[in-house]
Amino acid sequence: VASDKGAKSSVTRKMAMFCWVSLHFLVAAQLFPVSEAGIGGLGGAVLSAARKSKCLVPNGVEHLTRAALLQQCISKNYGQGNETRCYPGLGCFPVDSPWTSLKRPFPSPHPPEEINVRFYCYTRESPRRYNVTLWPDITLEGCPFQADRKTAFITHGFASNGNSSWLSDLKDNYLNAVDANVFLVDWGEGAQYLNYLQVASNTRIVGAELARFLKYLQQQHSLKVDNLHLIGHSLGAHISAYAAKAVPGISRLTAMDPAQPGFEGQAKE
Repeated sequence: VASDKGAKSSVTRKMAMFCWVSLHFLVAAQLFPVSEAGIGGLGGAVLSAARKSKCLVPNGVEHLTRAALLQQCISKNYGQGNETRCYPGLGCFPVDSPWTSLKRPFPSPHPPEEINVRFYCYTRESPRRYNVTLWPDITLEGCPFQADRKTAFITHGFASNGNSSWLSDLKDNYLNAVDANVFLVDWGEGAQYLNYLQVASNTRIVGAELARFLKYLQQQHSLKVDNLHLIGHSLGAHISAYAAKAVPGISRLTAMDPAQPGFEGQAKE
């Protein structure tokens, strides 16, 4: 019996991996449309092979995009659907329209503990890194934050992390130009996946973490939002936008090469 279970588990993993690879090919075709001839009919071949592997059961939903069908396949094989998830202190994250649609087959975001967002605090007087404690309660112990100064948050994007050299260079240049509080937002553990759709979905959690921290600074340290500058690169630009929507009045948001796939032409949410 144990052997049978192991064999079934192995087949399930292989099927899930096949679906995962198929999804990425077809999502790329969906987000960066090309003609069927332009991809040599490979998209149709992948879908056909997926059907033969029983990865899909069309049951009258052929009008769905290939990417969306394959996303359903992955959710089924991994045992986790696209359900609403709620996290204390951050709120609820539904996965329905406009968050997920036929042309935007985003999965549920990963839990906060898996993304493991961190904030690093810097000032001119204290150029060394101070790690901000976020959970269960936020504390600024060791961080020489001063509310009367300008405050900037710099957030990286896809496949990056808080130790990237460009992020450190930008922080240093900012401090050279402005006597400010500068925070680097590190969500590298949620940004390193090959699955772009998952990483893009994770930005909602990071945006909520950033908004929670900004509200804390407002309430406990007299942060003035009209003296606040959010800077984001790639998916970090969307994280900054999520936070700005949750904390009205932020004076400046700089989006550097904001990620296009899954965002351009979508609802403002």
